[in-house]
Amino acid sequence: MKKFFIYGLFPLLVACSQEDLETIQPATPTLSISTEIVSTRSFSTGLKNDVAFASGNQIGVSLIDRSGKAYNGVQNQKATYDGSQWVFDSPISLDENSTWLLAYYPYSEEYYEGTHPTRAVPDIWVTPINYVPVDITPFAHYDGQQDYLCADPEKMIVVSTSKTHAVIKFKHVLPKVTFQIIKSASDANEDISIRQVILKNKQESGNEICTKGWLDITSGYIERGQSTGDKITQWLYGKLDTKDATTADFLVFPSDFGNDEVVLSIELSKDGKTWTFYDVPIPGTCWETENQYTYPVTVSLAEQQTAESHEWVDLGLSVRWATMNVGASSPSDYGDYYAWGETTTKSDYSWKTYKYCNGSEKSMTKYCTKSSYGIVDNKTELESSDDVAHMKWGGKWRMPTDDDIRELVNECAWTWTTQNGHQGYKVTGSNGNSIFLPAAGFRNGTSLGSVDSYGGYWLHMLNSDDPSYASCIYFHSNYVYRFITYNRYYGLSVRPVIDP
Repeated sequence: MKKFFIYGLFPLLVACSQEDLETIQPATPTLSISTEIVSTRSFSTGLKNDVAFASGNQIGVSLIDRSGKAYNGVQNQKATYDGSQWVFDSPISLDENSTWLLAYYPYSEEYYEGTHPTRAVPDIWVTPINYVPVDITPFAHYDGQQDYLCADPEKMIVVSTSKTHAVIKFKHVLPKVTFQIIKSASDANEDISIRQVILKNKQESGNEICTKGWLDITSGYIERGQSTGDKITQWLYGKLDTKDATTADFLVFPSDFGNDEVVLSIELSKDGKTWTFYDVPIPGTCWETENQYTYPVTVSLAEQQTAESHEWVDLGLSVRWATMNVGASSPSDYGDYYAWGETTTKSDYSWKTYKYCNGSEKSMTKYCTKSSYGIVDNKTELESSDDVAHMKWGGKWRMPTDDDIRELVNECAWTWTTQNGHQGYKVTGSNGNSIFLPAAGFRNGTSLGSVDSYGGYWLHMLNSDDPSYASCIYFHSNYVYRFITYNRYYGLSVRPVIDP
């Protein structure tokens, strides 16, 4: 009996041990993640707050081996945040080989792998790039512009069976530009609503605002797409105040626009009528990755109404010409005199009083193309803030360009005449309409000279060969010089133009 018990029980014991071994086999290690957001600016949309993801947010995760290829096919795996943890659509298995983790937000089904000849990545890795499309077009996403994040490439994340949990530190890839808009004190008692704000370039240049591009999640580099003169519109519905600003936020691609001026158009409404402020200049348009840029903007409906009160004449040309000079009270009035780039009158017009130099023509501080004349910035066209026509009259009023003067001279008839006791030229377009340009002379030092004999009107172009001079049109009863240059400190007349 004892012998039977031993032999009969032994097979049973062996069978139980095999079952136990099967159940305690170690599971294949899988990847788990948590996230942090390195906040250098506020978010635009879509997340819980500036430093946390919201339930339902989705990110893309890829694993890259040392050959630069997808590790075990783990490429652009979607993870969804449930409010407490990240859940992958399918578990991601790991082995003993170390692999590099890449991540980005928001998840995109469009995902591309390729190479780039100049894109830098850490030396221990090869150079294939993994990139996703970026689209910051308003209304391309249900709640406005989409913000984008990327795992910080400077904080390399390596995972394996010995390190199955990864803490992903996300950083912004887009700059954020904020405009804080108030109405002027002169409009304090006016009920003014703001409707929309448009961010755009003043002129097409090839280096412009764009809304689509690519994010290389390997390096964190974000690349602009082909610029096509895009503009970004934000719709705002609210009342303007003189103190509490209305905020307009824009996500933009990293850009350095240089001399390619970036401007705002702001649409307001009052008593059922719409008013648009065109080409509000923005200072300092070099926007770097992940940074925040904030600009205060004050709009004056009273000034805008004044701008629209100025009369113009259609001469059959590409622009409309004002009927009188800046500072004039009638078409034949001389008006005020301004140094080039200045927006106020003064009693002494000389280098020692000129705004953009330190006392001499060899010490220029703005609009300079040669180091022998001062600080070089290579700006050759007046910015809106230095355009007296725009600053005094507002709206779309500006000083004439070389092209504006060229067609005024070439396509119109010029007749020397007298109007209300002031001599000058009657300029008649092909359609029979005309303007009068009085020979207002010029100011040099404290003197006013050549009144009723010579007329000089500033243009917006610098003389790049000698940046102490700027372009103007200059005339006498016997001739008209379409282009001539004068010392920038001289006080000349200004006749505004406006685009139709």
